[in-house]
Amino acid sequence: MRFGKLILIIFACMVLHTVYAGFGRCEVIDRTVATVNGEIILYSEVKAHVLLMEKMFPDLKTDDPVKKAQTEREALTQLIRQRLAQEEVKRQKINVSDSELDSTIDGMLRQNNFTRADLERMLKESGETIQKYREGVRRDIERNKLVDRVLKSKTLITDQQVDAALKDSRPDSPGSERKIRLGIIFLPSAEKDAEKTGREILSQLRSGADFRKLAIQYSKGPAAADGGDVGLIGVDELAPFIAGAIQGLQKDQVSDMVKAGAGYYIMKVLDMVIQKQNTSDQAIRDKVRNQLFQKEIDRKFEEWVKKLESKAFIEITL
Repeated sequence: MRFGKLILIIFACMVLHTVYAGFGRCEVIDRTVATVNGEIILYSEVKAHVLLMEKMFPDLKTDDPVKKAQTEREALTQLIRQRLAQEEVKRQKINVSDSELDSTIDGMLRQNNFTRADLERMLKESGETIQKYREGVRRDIERNKLVDRVLKSKTLITDQQVDAALKDSRPDSPGSERKIRLGIIFLPSAEKDAEKTGREILSQLRSGADFRKLAIQYSKGPAAADGGDVGLIGVDELAPFIAGAIQGLQKDQVSDMVKAGAGYYIMKVLDMVIQKQNTSDQAIRDKVRNQLFQKEIDRKFEEWVKKLESKAFIEITL
């Protein structure tokens, strides 16, 4: 099993497909912060969405009042757009059957060699239920169907566009693939004093201790016996919380400790490489075509949802 996909599915299980774990635990005095075509959005929903964003991007700092306000407004914008998209789902009578939902979840698990028991255990550790997880996946499928119906049928990427992208010589172009060789130390939060142990390990690493030795000694994650070295991973395969933690790091630098999912992570960039793509390889051409297609879909979706916003009655009081 490829580690990158494993991290992605764990992250999806614990963060992306939940209905804001901890929603009911937000200690705020609730109030209405927006109405979208008569439907209210509460401040507790915004706070829950900010928590979600912080899980996805651990380097997101909300302790500064100005940054906190900006993050809350961004979270509210995302919630408004979700409501508008969900309204379109209902208007266009897009439905997802239980069998389709089960098939999607089973496919995700099968692809990553996970069982239903693994999923339920991870959700329990993150404070989520299988019912809310299913609701989140169902909404994702509905929105994907909405995008298919509204945008995908009208979007085409030509061979000429693929050729131009592959000829682009810039390091971040589709013609090149950035890969990072990562070392990972993982400490399950269920273990006693896991956070304290993690901070002690990080302190040792900052003082020049050997990452490999500490990983062998302490890590309960992948490739622990190999010093936490999980090998080369494509940048686009990294889960957002890992990508955020190592953003800006150079070779041999160590990340801060990150709390995500069921434990604590410390990452070290062991190597960074840029591999030139074989432009005649059909699999690579298909991958680049898909990347260009998704980029175009994202652009069109942004335009489409802005049109929905312009036609909707939206009142913001945040």
